[in-house]
Amino acid sequence: MVLVAVFGLSLSWLPQHVPTSCIAARPSLARAAVAVCVESQAYRPRGRGSAGAVRNQGARTIVTKLTSLRSRNGAVDMDGLGRLLRGYDIQGPMLLDVLQGLKHQDRWEMCQAVARYVEASYPAKRRGVPATREDLPRFQALSPTDDGEDLDMGQLLAMQGEEVNPLDSVLPVDTVHYNVMISACARPRRWKEALELFDRMRKRNVERSTVTYNSLLHVMHRAGRWRLALKLLKQMRREKVAPDTVTFSSAIAACGSAGEWQRALLLLPLMASAGVSPNTITFSSCITACEKKGEWRPALQVLETMATLDLAPDLICCNAAIGACARAGEPAQAQTVLREVLAANGIAPDTKSYNGLLTAYANAQPAQWQGALETLEAFAADGGTPDLYTCNAALSALGKAGEWERAIAFLEAMPATYGVAADAVSYTSAISGCERAGEWMAAMQLLRQMRDAGVRPTMLSYSKLLFVHAAAGQWEAAVEFIEAGTADGLLHNPLTLNRMLEACVAAGSAAAAEAGLAAVLPVLSSATAAVPGPMVFDRESLRMIEALTAKQATGLAPTEVGEEVAAGEWEAAAEAELSSSDLAGEIKRSTAKLLPLLMQREEMDSRRAQSSDQVKIDWEKTFPEGFNSKVLAALWMPETA
Repeated sequence: MVLVAVFGLSLSWLPQHVPTSCIAARPSLARAAVAVCVESQAYRPRGRGSAGAVRNQGARTIVTKLTSLRSRNGAVDMDGLGRLLRGYDIQGPMLLDVLQGLKHQDRWEMCQAVARYVEASYPAKRRGVPATREDLPRFQALSPTDDGEDLDMGQLLAMQGEEVNPLDSVLPVDTVHYNVMISACARPRRWKEALELFDRMRKRNVERSTVTYNSLLHVMHRAGRWRLALKLLKQMRREKVAPDTVTFSSAIAACGSAGEWQRALLLLPLMASAGVSPNTITFSSCITACEKKGEWRPALQVLETMATLDLAPDLICCNAAIGACARAGEPAQAQTVLREVLAANGIAPDTKSYNGLLTAYANAQPAQWQGALETLEAFAADGGTPDLYTCNAALSALGKAGEWERAIAFLEAMPATYGVAADAVSYTSAISGCERAGEWMAAMQLLRQMRDAGVRPTMLSYSKLLFVHAAAGQWEAAVEFIEAGTADGLLHNPLTLNRMLEACVAAGSAAAAEAGLAAVLPVLSSATAAVPGPMVFDRESLRMIEALTAKQATGLAPTEVGEEVAAGEWEAAAEAELSSSDLAGEIKRSTAKLLPLLMQREEMDSRRAQSSDQVKIDWEKTFPEGFNSKVLAALWMPETA
């Protein structure tokens, strides 16, 4: 819900703002903007998926009938749809009502099917304009297969927008209808379908307005396609479509959700050069982008800039700033925002505010468990209601501080004191305290309690247990935890796998080598399958696997000549030798496939590092004197420089 509030750039928000002068000067864009803005007035949803959300009775009837049609994997029975719509004159406002009603019910595929039916039923009419625009630049840069292309932020920052000559259109499915269809793709994250609609507008000579781009940008944000969002801005300038506040806020939100905080903040100078003023949502998206990576300094600078620009921060902005401080382990800065900034703006902190402060205490170096418990007591004394996240944050502080006894006591007292039942995160935090204190027996007891309570361990739970047993030299237990994670279908990570392999190498026995290889083989096979799974190995993993393979070979020596053994013992030894040989062969084949995959990932990491270096260069060029509130405010108020 918080993300929706922060990045809720839905079209229903637009009527609260006056159209920009550029849109007002362009009649076709003004019509499109007004038509889309009318959505909030044309619909009074009485719950999600309600056909009663449609104001027009005829449209309501059509929506009810259409929702009775089933679709499979986005495919709609067009024959059945045609039979249902036969006899209805679906054009203009009626079509808009139907599309919006289907959008409210998350029937994005039905929206597109209805539009195609209408386009086929009512041929396009143009005043002196060809039926298609094949001669115009294609939208090749936003091809779904081109998503990995790096974007030069310097080029984007250097581009300038111009005015555009709108086309006079008479189409059964016009800009406003396509806008609704594109926005319907946001919730299900159907970004490819949204791009297809966008390109279909070009092919059918339908004007792509500012609202069209805003809708598509929102889809890219929801789908996590930040590169495509930035390319959309470039395409928008090529087509000379004027951006607005929602445009940049959506692009910033798309970068922020991916943790690309520098790219997000670099859009602010571009926004200012385009003559677009920011609002609270814009800066909230910027602060949230910083929060993702724990960049608390720029987050607080953005928060300070809002006051200079006479924009009052809301609770979402402040909580995001507290979250940035929490990730960075800066409890003093988080405390300042909670106690001073919120109070200065007349905002009462909520549970999330205190949870962020508790997390800051937990992430501090070293963890400040006393401050966390004091904050928890103060929150409860102020009438707050601690939730599960609150208790887990306090437990995390105790666990990271190695206060395992206090952590266990807190865990046991949670249901009676705070009325919340412990989950996997709660138990894992307590196990982490045992791991830091080297108390492997207490950690195992917590695992048993966890399973008895019906709580399924996570990979992090097994990792903490593996670490504490490996530190005690118990390689057998380390192997068992890897096998348990594999059996539970959990995703391993290089750190945990390498710690198990290291424990088996340190054991120095052929038995430990064979057990370690047998535990890692299923994970290795998955990573090197025809359709590779997640890469959870690195060069160090490969080195230790080769060391264990060599150690295992020493345990395959044949029985010396003249040595007498019983028949049963000989058969068992032969079977064990055969099994070990099969295991060694499987490991050898899998590691041969692993090396090219590792090289491929290293190449991708190298390209990603180069892209990151380029962003840093653009950052230094854009903010040569450093990023601070004064420089940021001067983008819109030069007199403050």
